Amino acid sequence: MDWIFVLVLVGGIGILLISIIKGKSSMRNLFYFWIASFCFGPRALEIDKDFRLFFIEAITIIVFVLMLMHYNVNIFQDYRKIYPKFTGLLMIASIWAYYMGTTFKLTWGRILSEGIIFFMIMPTFYIVYMGFKHLNVRFDKIILVLALGGMVLAMVSVVFYFAPGLAKLLPESLVSGQESKLIEVKYEDIRLKSGERWNRGGASFWGMLLVSAFYATILFPIWTMAKRTHDPAKKGIFFGLCILLFVSVLIAGQRSVWLGVLFGFTFYALLKGFKGFFFGGLLSILLSPLLPHQIYERFFSSFDASQQTVAVRLVRYKFAWFVWTEHPILGSGWAGSGWVHNFVLQLGANMGTIGFLIFVLWLLNIFFKTFAVYKNTTEENAYKDVHLCIMSSFVLFFGPMIGESVINWSVFMIPFWFLCAVLYNYSTGNVKYEHMGRELTIVDEKREKILEARRKRRRF
Repeated sequence: MDWIFVLVLVGGIGILLISIIKGKSSMRNLFYFWIASFCFGPRALEIDKDFRLFFIEAITIIVFVLMLMHYNVNIFQDYRKIYPKFTGLLMIASIWAYYMGTTFKLTWGRILSEGIIFFMIMPTFYIVYMGFKHLNVRFDKIILVLALGGMVLAMVSVVFYFAPGLAKLLPESLVSGQESKLIEVKYEDIRLKSGERWNRGGASFWGMLLVSAFYATILFPIWTMAKRTHDPAKKGIFFGLCILLFVSVLIAGQRSVWLGVLFGFTFYALLKGFKGFFFGGLLSILLSPLLPHQIYERFFSSFDASQQTVAVRLVRYKFAWFVWTEHPILGSGWAGSGWVHNFVLQLGANMGTIGFLIFVLWLLNIFFKTFAVYKNTTEENAYKDVHLCIMSSFVLFFGPMIGESVINWSVFMIPFWFLCAVLYNYSTGNVKYEHMGRELTIVDEKREKILEARRKRRRF
């Protein structure tokens, strides 16, 4: 009965919002609230033993419906402006995966819990399009919302990691080693190949150690804000938050997330040119000795088949490959392969070769179009810096997708769809310089004033 009460409450709030929303400001705040929901984690309503409706999914649908009702925008007429190429084919492949799942008599809850993740593409892209086209949302506020949420989550992780005794001071009704409680406190004593032990974990409002994938995803936008904000106090806070997030990623011990950070950092440094690559390499050389040697041993154990977690993943990979070869063209349907911890094998097994190739083409189309826009942007300003940080987060996310089960979680994939949508709006020209916001552009304004003063002196 709890979930029925919550649905009725949400419906009532939705009706109330419809009645009070009259201008852009209210809808804009609703957009920022949707961004804040990225930090909510796997809080959900248990609809069935195999299906939970996550709050982020419910909020995404509600915001999508409210925007549809508030603005008279024809999705079919503006389809190419809102959605990238191959989106229609991807939705058809997703629907087909639903059908294939039912033919193998899998429970509807398991099928829906995986399939709904891809259907979240439609409302996410629409919300992002409307946010930039009609609501004039600002990137500095988007990053600020993510920074506040990330700061709370990361502080809990770090504090409980270095002071595990604090968990005993909290009420038992709120704390446990399971996702059902408000705070999950979880420590894992890992025996490394050298014989040494290393403790990973801490605490999380998300109820999972994999929250580090979210920390890593928001790291580059917050880094960009730290570089570009003019206020020294804010600069210090944002740089401090970057360090906090980085430490949280390390202590969580998710090797695929570490790999993703390496992907994103390398991509960011390369696109910054020689200067970025030089300073990135110098920073890496300076920081490397500061990291405990257990970190390196833990990372390289990813390639050791004798490790229990690696061996379990290999079993999952073999099963997914078997399912894929049994149903190579159209796949076995959603939930057909279970949780594989590798998006290539899982989508190949579930959607088949055709569905998987459509997804790859969809991603490549988004990336190469936005990359072309980035390369053609010659002026170094906030517009280009934000573009690079979003692309770097996009590249970073493939680390967790390769080695973890993030493809099964809307709490990770909706933020990823958001990154994809922002990149697509960059490529269509829907994202403009004025969308950066005052906090990100004030450096450009001061630089322009200095250059203008120099030009005047040269005239005289």
